[in-house]
Amino acid sequence: MSEQAAEVSSDDGNGVDRDVDELGTLQAQVEDHHDCIEFLELQALDAAKSLKQAAATQEELRARVKRRGERLKEAEAEIARLSKEHEELAAVINSMVERLQELSDRLNAKAE
Repeated sequence: MSEQAAEVSSDDGNGVDRDVDELGTLQAQVEDHHDCIEFLELQALDAAKSLKQAAATQEELRARVKRRGERLKEAEAEIARLSKEHEELAAVINSMVERLQELSDRLNAKAE
């Protein structure tokens, strides 16, 4: 029985040592996991900031596109107005050229 008691005593010592070693390993793993979680939380915060900045940039770009679209419409309206004015001026000039041609023809007829 003393042999069994010695074996139990010996097993208990080794078992406790193993349990202590395992506990130490587990505690180290837990600390590593906590460090990883903290790192991931920081990464998530950085990602959130980046997303917020990207959203602000996107809104700014949308506003610019909208303003440029409005300016483009204004420019197209101005081009249409100038085109109409050009057509009107061309009609006036053509009318004047015809009138000058008529006058030139009359002068040539009188000169003959």
